[in-house]
Amino acid sequence: MADMRRTFNGEDVEKILADVAEKLEANLDKSDTVAMQGTAVKKADLLEAIAARRQPYHDVKMARLELGAKIAARDTQADSTLAFVKQLDAGIAAKVGTNPTEKAKYGLPIPKAKRQLTVEELASRAAKMRATRKLRKTLGARQKEKLKATGDFTVKVSSTTTVVPSNGSEAGRSTASPVPGAVDGTANGTGR
Repeated sequence: MADMRRTFNGEDVEKILADVAEKLEANLDKSDTVAMQGTAVKKADLLEAIAARRQPYHDVKMARLELGAKIAARDTQADSTLAFVKQLDAGIAAKVGTNPTEKAKYGLPIPKAKRQLTVEELASRAAKMRATRKLRKTLGARQKEKLKATGDFTVKVSSTTTVVPSNGSEAGRSTASPVPGAVDGTANGTGR
């Protein structure tokens, strides 16, 4: 199919036809003629010929506008249509089962097999997974073993009690310093 949009002296033919029709209407008298291929053409006939040549361009413009409106109408329904297709799939699966070949008998597509990843893609995926788990602090038990500290974690707490005679302001008060993180004065907070 040939492209209907041609140019003449660098201008679009459709624009030229519109401009010529406008200028002929304004500047040419009704009785004036224009010589075209050796024939004198009256103003009315000339404007009619220009209008006939412009009509396909106008039709294309209107069709594009109509197509744009139809595409917009389709796109507004896209989410509900997809939901309907999913419900349809679930309904057919309930009737015939989840076997893709059985569902294909009712027009539903068979899921495509996943593409095998290349060695580079597999290595990249594994590295990303490890980095993400480390970042999120969701390492497994074996990875955590490498992070655990070793050594002696014995904490000793000494307690001294002073008794002040007769005024009772310091009687029975402990002067031991608490262990950070301990609830009841013991290192592990269990009271043992």
